[in-house]
Order: sequence, then C-alpha cells, then structure tokens
Amino acid sequence: LVNDPELGKNLDQTMSNVNKATSDIKSFTGRIAAINVYWDYRQRFDVEEGRWHPDAGIKVVPRPGKYYYLGGNNLGEREDRTVDGNDVERKNRVTAVMGYDFGPLTLYGGVVRSRGGGGVKLRPLPVSSGWNRRVELEAEAYDFGRDEAYQGYTFDKPVYNAGARVQVVEP
Repeated sequence: LVNDPELGKNLDQTMSNVNKATSDIKSFTGRIAAINVYWDYRQRFDVEEGRWHPDAGIKVVPRPGKYYYLGGNNLGEREDRTVDGNDVERKNRVTAVMGYDFGPLTLYGGVVRSRGGGGVKLRPLPVSSGWNRRVELEAEAYDFGRDEAYQGYTFDKPVYNAGARVQVVEP
C-alpha cells in the first residue's frame, strides 16, 4: 500500500476534497452566524387624528449594509380614522421592504402599509459621535396609484410620512 502511487494520489485527492468541504462548511456557518435579527416596535403620531399608532416588525440583516424588514402597521383593535364615515387610515397593514445603506443614507423599497412605496433614512450625526446609528431621520412615500373619493374629499396623491427615530438604549 505504501509503494502504490495510484493509492497515494487518490488519498491526496480525498484529503484535498475533505479540506475543501470543511472550508466550505466553515464559510457557510460563518455567514449564517453573521446574520443579525432585530425586533422593531414604533409608535407613530398622527397629527390630524391626534393619536398614536403602533407598528411592530422584524428586521433581518444578512450582511452589513443590507436588510429585510417585515412588519405590521396600525396594529390592534381600534376604530379607523374616518372622514364622513369613510375609512382614511386603515388598520392592520403589512410592510415588507428591502433596504441598502449608502454611508449615512439608507434607501428602501417594497410594500409599505400594504401599498407599493419606498423611503429614505438619514443618519445626520458623525460616525465618531457614537450616536450615529442611534439617531435617524426618515421619510417615506407609498400608495402612488391612490384614487379615492369620499363624499367631497379626493385622495389622489401618494401618502407621505416623515419622522425621527432615537434609540436610547444601545443593543
């Protein structure tokens, strides 16, 4: 067995394949271990209605600079905001978006409150401050094809939201 060159070549090839497979498994498990998952809970204040609306979701970050978000908006058992008895702010909507970071700017798009839309987030503080990822300004637009009329009120423009997020406790 020791003097058989063909057996030695096969053994070298087998060991090479085992080393490659081990390397591939380490790479795969490293990528899986690098995925971060965050719970997200927000309260949005509706100025026209004068009340808060809860949103909750999950954010999956497979690698730095990219994320997926799936959540619910205007959650709970509450009366919808109406104009002359017609629904204006719909409850229990779904948001499913994908986002990318471009330095201090994040762009995202997909389904926003059960309608097509997108948004932008800006981290205005310098990275050196330590608060860079904890303070964000956000603007989004959705429901671009809206064409609804309720007893004299016409809703034919997209919905725009703007706000700020401050994360008090660092994860």
